[in-house]
Amino acid sequence: MKKITILLAICTLLVASCKSGDGVMTCKKGIYTINTTEIGKAIEGYNGATPLLITVQDDKVSAVEVLENDETPRYLQRAEDGILPALIGRSVEELLGGQIDGVSGATYSSDALIANLKLGLQYYLEHKK
Repeated sequence: MKKITILLAICTLLVASCKSGDGVMTCKKGIYTINTTEIGKAIEGYNGATPLLITVQDDKVSAVEVLENDETPRYLQRAEDGILPALIGRSVEELLGGQIDGVSGATYSSDALIANLKLGLQYYLEHKK
């Protein structure tokens, strides 16, 4: 019984250590997920906010998903295709410190995606445990 109590206490501490408590960032088994919906409200593409769901593992971006938005689909798709694949596997520090190129012809969407990415990654650095 004592072993179960200790194990439950350790599990509770591990889960609590990964949550930021504000719904922006969660962590499961060392994989952090940052949702920029709330923190990136002021970052807009051509037609409004363009939030992202960013997944970080071992201080490297492992996935980026564009969440619900009002951008024109063809321009947003052009920006997604031109930017997001190049982010996968890159370190958080590298992406925050370097230049990320946008996509010509989808400038507003590109700028919004890049700004949301950097905001989310900065949030990750400031709040990870």
